[in-house]
Amino acid sequence: IRVELAGWYTDSVAIELGNESFSHYNGILGMQDSLRLIASCDLVFCFYTPEINNNINASPNKIYEAICMGKRSIINSETKIANWVVMNNFGYACPYNDLDALCSIFKFVKDNISVHRIPDAAFVEYANTRFYWEVFDSILLDAV
Repeated sequence: IRVELAGWYTDSVAIELGNESFSHYNGILGMQDSLRLIASCDLVFCFYTPEINNNINASPNKIYEAICMGKRSIINSETKIANWVVMNNFGYACPYNDLDALCSIFKFVKDNISVHRIPDAAFVEYANTRFYWEVFDSILLDAV
């Protein structure tokens, strides 16, 4: 397994993962580079420090970017969107500081990698029905 890290590298989980021989820190990336990195991965790591209220209540962009790229994600279960991610089979959730649970997810993905590398129908349908301009056009215009 190879872990690619990007973004703000300040929380304890990222630092601990970053110290492992199987991980690589890519720095803070722009959108194009971020999507390229997501496309090259089997799983998108979306952990957010639970001590910051905005991290718990927000819908992290990385989840939607992962879905658009046909990738599942791992998100910490303290976020309000975590249940939605799991219920829709868009990824996995585990507690922020539970490295055993995180390793179990990594092992499960590694053991089932051939299935993980094929975007399933849920990803394709979700992206095709919700992530295009016509869906948001009227919503944005009504907001003005």
